[in-house]
Formats: sequence, structure tokens, C-alpha cells
Amino acid sequence: MRQIFESAIVPAAGKRIEIQGGEMARLKWKIARIASVAVLATVALGGCDKEAQMKEQDFVGKWHSSKANAPIRLDANGEWELLTKDGSTVQYGVWQYIDKRFVWSSRSDGLTHHEANAVLSATSKEFTLREVDGGLTTFRRLD
Repeated sequence: MRQIFESAIVPAAGKRIEIQGGEMARLKWKIARIASVAVLATVALGGCDKEAQMKEQDFVGKWHSSKANAPIRLDANGEWELLTKDGSTVQYGVWQYIDKRFVWSSRSDGLTHHEANAVLSATSKEFTLREVDGGLTTFRRLD
């Protein structure tokens, strides 16, 4: 009985190994399945990646924060204001959307404070940030 051998290079080791014919077919089939699953996952995640499609102007408007009892207004000129129910300003500063991060800047006690929060998800109606302390804050559009 004749045995058929094929050789293959194991990329991680960089060595040539001998594999019997049937084993090579199973190995090729397994690699093809893994590659196709990886391609499908990449395409599916790319289609769901709404925050990648969001632009700074998409965040302009009035929002309710899950951490504050007052609404926050994000203006097109880059300013933000935390408002009371009667419309007066509690806190204010400037904001930017850069590389899937919200960068907030504000002044208090004569110092300028900056905080960058990763945008975990974003649509036209809602977005969620990962705070510096690890917590999550969700903003829901009010206007």
C-alpha cells in the first residue's frame, strides 16, 4: 500500500512538516472555513460600525445624559453647556469628536481640564461613552 505525503510549512515555526494526503485535505478545509468565517465577521462588523460613519456634526443637538439630571447641549461651534430645567448654564466648555473619541474641555478653579472618552456606540438617536474611570455614560437625543 502506497502512502501519499505532502509537505507543508508551519508558519509559526517556519519548518517543513510531512502530512499524509487525507490529513492535508482536512487541514486545507479547516483553514478555508476559518478564513471564510473571519471574512464574514469582518464584513458584518463593518456594516454595523455606525460610529465610524458618524461625523462631528451628527452629535450637534440637545441630549440627556445618563449621569446628569440636566440636559446637555452640543453646539456646532464646538461649545457644550450643561443646562438646568429653567435653561440656565450649570457647566460649559468645548467639545470635539476625534478618532472615535469625545474630547471635553472645561474650566474650573482657573484651570482648564480635558477628558477624552471612547465612543463605544453611536447612532443619530443615542451614543455611549466609556468614561476615564471605566464607567459608561449614555446620551439620548432630546431634539
